[in-house]
Amino acid sequence: MSEFETIVGEPDGSIGTIERAGRSGSCAVDPATTNEIHSPQDAMSSPLGAVVAVPEQLHGFGGLHGGIALAMTVSAISASDAASGKSTPPSQVRSVHAAFRRSIRSDVTVAIPEWRRGRTVQSATTSVLSRGRSAITVDATLAPSVHPSQAFGPTVPTVAPPHGCDEFALPPEFVPFGRFIEIRPTIAARPFAGGSAPTLEAWIRMRDDDTPIDLGRLIVLLDALAPSATATMTDFVAIPTVELTVRPQPALATARSPWMLLHAHSQVSDDGWVDERLDAWAPDGAHLGSASQLRLVQP
Repeated sequence: MSEFETIVGEPDGSIGTIERAGRSGSCAVDPATTNEIHSPQDAMSSPLGAVVAVPEQLHGFGGLHGGIALAMTVSAISASDAASGKSTPPSQVRSVHAAFRRSIRSDVTVAIPEWRRGRTVQSATTSVLSRGRSAITVDATLAPSVHPSQAFGPTVPTVAPPHGCDEFALPPEFVPFGRFIEIRPTIAARPFAGGSAPTLEAWIRMRDDDTPIDLGRLIVLLDALAPSATATMTDFVAIPTVELTVRPQPALATARSPWMLLHAHSQVSDDGWVDERLDAWAPDGAHLGSASQLRLVQP
């Protein structure tokens, strides 16, 4: 494969083009240069191709928190798209899907994306590499706003405001990343409390961060609650994410608060697979985005 390969589709652009900068899965980095990050916010601004040292404080269960890894990747993809100058008008991320293959406990790098460009829809595929091996594969779909239409979204739950709810802290000895998150549940359900339904709901934000919810923060926070399936359990078990899909909504661009209301509900099969749906709203009721997670209960 050449260092830069372009494959042109049909003349009308219906198939679009494929662009590969560098060799497939390459990073084009200086291995002697390693960036240090100390917070989820640092990860959101990591440059494409940079080698990033992963501190233990950003771990979830057993490795780098999945939402942080995905937010880092989406930031790099968006920067790559903007730098290309080929999205006119500018595109927004409409959907991003991550497949998690192994835990990340050391340095991490976002590989150079492979782009497929059509008239309206652009898509990018890349990998998150650790020690030279692919740990996460990511596919993103980007497109501009095309035309206005009547919006329909999920109904926002009626709940008390954030400061009318007590804080629930994730134990840092189990989830080191939890120290960066403020969680205020809006219902009685708690993880591993033996409840009647696999549902969790809470106001959630980045701790000590008054920046309104943006795409990176949305992705991190959508993955910040304990799995909602744990609400019916009493014994601690790991339920790692196998796949995570995030779909932001246009209201995210006008968010004015660092808080979002997060509702999570799971369907659990009798052989341990969990299909989780999550929705997020701003305090004014605007639907910010949704996510789905495929999880597996480990014995």
